[in-house]
Amino acid sequence: WLKKNDKVFREHSPDGQTYLGTWFTVQGFGEYDVESRWELNDYAALGAGFGDDEFQAVMSEWNEYADDARPQQTVLMKSEDDVRIPEGS
Repeated sequence: WLKKNDKVFREHSPDGQTYLGTWFTVQGFGEYDVESRWELNDYAALGAGFGDDEFQAVMSEWNEYADDARPQQTVLMKSEDDVRIPEGS
């Protein structure tokens, strides 16, 4: 299903959001069954909408699957290039 819909994730996602891929835990290692990663151009991308109708249909199917997975969480991360840590911290 993910391979079949990969193009939709990559080409129909909301403005400013880039689908990086989806990974599954192996042999029970990991807290969650599955994790998808997205890159945001900036924080404004969080309010850019929800993609087009094709993207919404695929995300609706994905959410039905994800509801059956172990509990999930959303994480907002920045790369080390974007993080500023004051000296002496």
